[in-house]
Amino acid sequence: PPAAEAIGRYPEVTHNYERDAAFNLWFTVIAADRARLEAILAAVRQVPGVEEVHELPARQHVKIRVEFAFDAGAAAAAQAPVPPADEPAGPLALDALDRRTICLACGDLGPERQPFGAWAATLGIPEEDLLARLAAYRRAGAMRRFGAVLRHRAAGFTANGMSVWNVPGADSATLCARLAACPEVSHCYERPRFPGWPYNVFAMIHGHSRADCLALARSVAEGTG
Repeated sequence: PPAAEAIGRYPEVTHNYERDAAFNLWFTVIAADRARLEAILAAVRQVPGVEEVHELPARQHVKIRVEFAFDAGAAAAAQAPVPPADEPAGPLALDALDRRTICLACGDLGPERQPFGAWAATLGIPEEDLLARLAAYRRAGAMRRFGAVLRHRAAGFTANGMSVWNVPGADSATLCARLAACPEVSHCYERPRFPGWPYNVFAMIHGHSRADCLALARSVAEGTG
């Protein structure tokens, strides 16, 4: 759709999906400050064909991780709940080298036997200095994770659906804990409601089929009431 193309031109947009719902275009924006975020949303509202734009900031990150189970042993090992990542106490003061390092770390590791050494050479610093900086970002909570990305569709997990839940405030912690314990759930957040949208818990479910995803959602709903 033209709106999706317009949204995708912003480098601050990290995810951009068309979904089967009344609100049919979902995108994630990570901006340097509030003013930039509001400027992007204001521009999107002016795109022809856009009727409504709603901002749904995450109020709580419950889970950002998935354990794809390819056999029964892996499924059992994946049942342990994953604690949420640490949140930084506040914005970090970044110098020019920090910004170059972070931009580099947002990309892929190269094929070299010592890929961090190659990154350090690109930055013009010793490898131990680079590793120290990356470790400091992790301790501060600025770097959430560092790992491999599995192309789950190619691995057979071709059904992926965002489930949304209308949960009374007192029960949201129970539901979120249940969803976070499911290896099929990769993301679980609490977000605000708005008129016409009563849902406050969001969970991304992955499966081999649409029926798998729906079955898990029904199981969680029945188990938590």
